[in-house]
Amino acid sequence: MEGAPERRALRDLEAARAARGVEVDYWESAAKLDKQLRGANVWLYHGTSSVFLTGILDTGLLTEPPQAAHDSTTRGYVYLTADYDHALGFYAKAASARFGGDPVVLRVLVPWDELYPDEDDADIPSGRRQFQISRTVPPYEIYQVEDEWIR
Repeated sequence: MEGAPERRALRDLEAARAARGVEVDYWESAAKLDKQLRGANVWLYHGTSSVFLTGILDTGLLTEPPQAAHDSTTRGYVYLTADYDHALGFYAKAASARFGGDPVVLRVLVPWDELYPDEDDADIPSGRRQFQISRTVPPYEIYQVEDEWIR
């Protein structure tokens, strides 16, 4: 069992990690979010399959992955969401159903100013919480695999 100093050190580490970024309150208007988050790093999620986890942790999330869970996905972007449940229930489960493995959700920390609304889903309610980034998300921007902190 961990002692008080170990628990305190773990809490301090978790607090430092959390302080690096801001959660996106996707129910706010796009204009208000842009004003609040301009210049900030934000926490977002990416759903995938465990089949791809080793490659992702080695090379990052690619804008042109060899395989995509959804055929309608516009190439040239990494897709992220502010909603963990959506990352798991839609993206990760689709990837594992198509490619095997288990659903996995990654938590990433990326600059708000580099994000675009997900044009593929702009016409549906979930589009408010989905984003695109037009560059690879490198391994050092991936902080969690499910509940496990890796950075």
